[in-house]
Amino acid sequence: MNVRMKSAVFVIKDFLSAYKKTVICFSVLFVVGIIVGIVSAVNSVGGVFEKLSRNDMTFGAVKVFFFSSLFVVAGYGVVVVSACIRGMSFIAVVPFAVLGFMTGNYLCVLVGVYGGVGIMNLIFVYTPFFLTTFLCLMIGGSIALGHSCKCDSKDKLLKPSVAVLLKALCVNIIVSAVIFLLIGAVTKVVVIGG
Repeated sequence: MNVRMKSAVFVIKDFLSAYKKTVICFSVLFVVGIIVGIVSAVNSVGGVFEKLSRNDMTFGAVKVFFFSSLFVVAGYGVVVVSACIRGMSFIAVVPFAVLGFMTGNYLCVLVGVYGGVGIMNLIFVYTPFFLTTFLCLMIGGSIALGHSCKCDSKDKLLKPSVAVLLKALCVNIIVSAVIFLLIGAVTKVVVIGG
């Protein structure tokens, strides 16, 4: 194993040991959200999805990127509130449950309604987007909640928890832009329900 790989493994182990409870909590809520999203999508159509032909599909990478970015910013906003306001840390779980629900819902809709084009979108666009958002939000949220008791920012422009979340949000938006705008230019991004 080379030096970079060893240092990456060390950083991951260090992060997981420092924030084990938060990571487990966020991960469990994300998985539960996925299951609820799948069940909800299947139940809403009685288990029978109406297939769309390619002519009836709407494509729009920029539109999907813009609206998904708004939802991502809202999720980070909830985590900022939970990290900076005393006694509100419990609401940090909400974005993870919602993200999981949307992931499960989109998984069903893309496969059940959009067929082959939907599966391509699921593999190359939506799954990488949802996983990137989950990882960035989990890492940023865990660190921010760990710094929530250190919200004294007299000498600093931003509170430590807000600074961490802003960095995670920037990485999240940049990776999302690459996924939707570059990869989406090749695969054509399906607008769900569009």
